[in-house]
Amino acid sequence: MANHADLPSSEWHPAYPPGSDLASSGDIFVSDGAGAGAWESFTDTLTSEKAYGQLYTSGSTINVTQATDSALDTDIDYINLTTLSMWTGSLSKDVTLDATNGTLTTTKPGTYRLSFWTDHYVDGTANVNIAFKFSVDGAFSPIKLISTSDFSGDIRNSSADGLVEVTEGQVVRLHVAATSAVALTLESGQLSIERL
Repeated sequence: MANHADLPSSEWHPAYPPGSDLASSGDIFVSDGAGAGAWESFTDTLTSEKAYGQLYTSGSTINVTQATDSALDTDIDYINLTTLSMWTGSLSKDVTLDATNGTLTTTKPGTYRLSFWTDHYVDGTANVNIAFKFSVDGAFSPIKLISTSDFSGDIRNSSADGLVEVTEGQVVRLHVAATSAVALTLESGQLSIERL
C-alpha cells in the first residue's frame, strides 16, 4: 500500500482539499462555499479581518461648561473631549485616526470594542461630577461613566469599554460633561477601538 503523503492529490480522499500537496507549511484551506477555495497563510487569514485604532493624550486640559442637567443625563450637555493638540495617534489598522478632532473612523463594518481610560483632575472646584460617554456618528451611548472629584486637584481614574455595531465610515468620539464649569486636565488617557 502506498504512503498517503506520496499520492498525487488527484488520488486523495475527498477529505483532503485540492492542492494540499502544494500548500506551504502553516497554510490553511479557505473554502469559497462552492466546492473550491484557496490555500492562505494562517496568520494572514486571522489578521485580514482585524481593524483597530488608538489615540492617547498626556497633560492636556479642556474647559468644560456646567451642564444644565445635574444628573448628567442630557446628551447636549456633553462636549467632544478634544482640544488643539490634545490627542496623538498611535496604532492603527483599517481605522482612520484624527488626532485634531479626537475621532476614530471605521473602514470596515462589524462589531467593535470601544475602550477608554484616563487619569484626570479638576482645578479650583471641589465636589464636581465628571461624566464620560461614547458616541457613534453623533448617536450617544445611553450609558455614562461618572467620576466625582472631592477636592481641587484630586486625581481620579476612569475607564470603560463596550461593544457596538458600526458600519464603514462611522465616526467614534469620546465626550465629557460636568456638574460645574471646570478646567479638566487629563494626566494621561487613551481612546481605542478594535474590531472583534
